Amino acid sequence: AYVASAAFRRRFPDAMASSRLGQFFTALGVRDADATLLSARRQGRAISLDVGQIRNGQPAVIPWTIPLPADSPLLKIIPDQATSYMALKMDWPAAYARITALLDAVLTDPGAPTVSEKVAHYAARLGVDIQKDVLAKLAPIVIVHDWPPHPLRLPLMVTAIASADPIDGPAVKAALNKLLADAKASLARQGQSPGRFQLRTDPDGVMYMQYGVVGPAWTWVVDRLVWSSTPAGVRANIDAAMAAPESAFTKP
Repeated sequence: AYVASAAFRRRFPDAMASSRLGQFFTALGVRDADATLLSARRQGRAISLDVGQIRNGQPAVIPWTIPLPADSPLLKIIPDQATSYMALKMDWPAAYARITALLDAVLTDPGAPTVSEKVAHYAARLGVDIQKDVLAKLAPIVIVHDWPPHPLRLPLMVTAIASADPIDGPAVKAALNKLLADAKASLARQGQSPGRFQLRTDPDGVMYMQYGVVGPAWTWVVDRLVWSSTPAGVRANIDAAMAAPESAFTKP
């Protein structure tokens, strides 16, 4: 994927300076670059992602994934049935800022509170600091793979496994559960009509989104967060999620 930001600035200076188009480029981190190239490669089952940019004539490459050595314990998390995987490098605060900025570029009117401000206000009402209580305590490596496949064979429906430090894990889990429990109760108060967006929890602790059909699901396994495209996908990865020590999510 190639983005010629300099060409956009030349051809659409007003839009790039003060419109949602400029916000969108800023949120993606490409507004001030001359050009940006997102590349994806595959070797065996491993997928690697990189972003190359030219700024003021100087090239730079930013890897989004890391290669896993053959003896990495993180490989034990990836099922043999998976056809592809990647080990994402996550700067959680930066990723959160980028995602909320993208949402603002699409949804937030000028002068209105931003998405991050709304979330921070909502969380603070429940005694949770998103930055300190959650994002700062998550390990910087996330394993993503494609097993089990989505029952409808939809693209990009994957499984992801993240980790928190064992000492911080209970606190992170408690903070997120507090937010989700309040959101779930709020949605329930709005009504139970078919098709209304709902958060549901199975007896085994797997929580999932539902809007007519069952959507993405997640659960905590000790200090591991297992997310998948369906509740069945979560359950299929619960045992494997504990196959590697927490330290592997920091240095594989």
